[in-house]
Amino acid sequence: MKEIMIRAFTSAAAAVFAMSTMVSAASFSLDLTGAEFTSIPGGLEGDQADTPSNAILEELQLGFQDPGNNDLYTVNGWQGAQVLFSGGKVRVELMGWEAGFNNSFTLDGQTVGKGLNGLSGDSPVVASDVNTPLDEFVTGVLGAGVLDFSFISERRNGNPAGGVDNGSNPVTGQNFFVAFDGHFADDAPGATRGKTLWVFYDDSGVGNDNHDDLVIRISSIPLPAGAVLLLTGLGALAVRRRKAA
Repeated sequence: MKEIMIRAFTSAAAAVFAMSTMVSAASFSLDLTGAEFTSIPGGLEGDQADTPSNAILEELQLGFQDPGNNDLYTVNGWQGAQVLFSGGKVRVELMGWEAGFNNSFTLDGQTVGKGLNGLSGDSPVVASDVNTPLDEFVTGVLGAGVLDFSFISERRNGNPAGGVDNGSNPVTGQNFFVAFDGHFADDAPGATRGKTLWVFYDDSGVGNDNHDDLVIRISSIPLPAGAVLLLTGLGALAVRRRKAA
């Protein structure tokens, strides 16, 4: 009997450890099919010209100062990539925008953006620092796969002005650019997996390509340590009760 209880406790502890490892390791990854590794504010090669500085990068001093681009803050990353998620909860933080359109970001039925929750203004509206977002929310538990988020653009009169869904993010036109936190200066291919991802939307409202029309940071949320301890404690308590019986 004692051996059976030990085996049961060991199995329960292993299950708890596996679950906590799985949740705490929740992360984003990128599907790079058809995507391009490039940089902002440097613009794209090809039919799109170089563009002015991304105002959000400059205000937050986000990225690295590129001596080849007048020491403007620059971020290397992917355009046209699709964002995948391993499952769990996600924290969404609105970091700023410089846009005439009312742009918003929606995930799990919750939305942040210009014109919402008392936030307004055209150019630029930026968080005071990287630790103090303009607005934020936390999702419920999401399944694994393509992260189901969307950017939506509206004109000042409320008429629709397009947008883009993750899973069908193109390289040109209205699209978003992604870069993993802490890997802004990486050379190609750059980081393709991580726990915190910056998402830069371009609404193509004036034909530019600086991706500062809405800037979002998304972070995976690990299972709190207290929850793991609670589950482990309950398992140990059950074993002690069985022994007492």
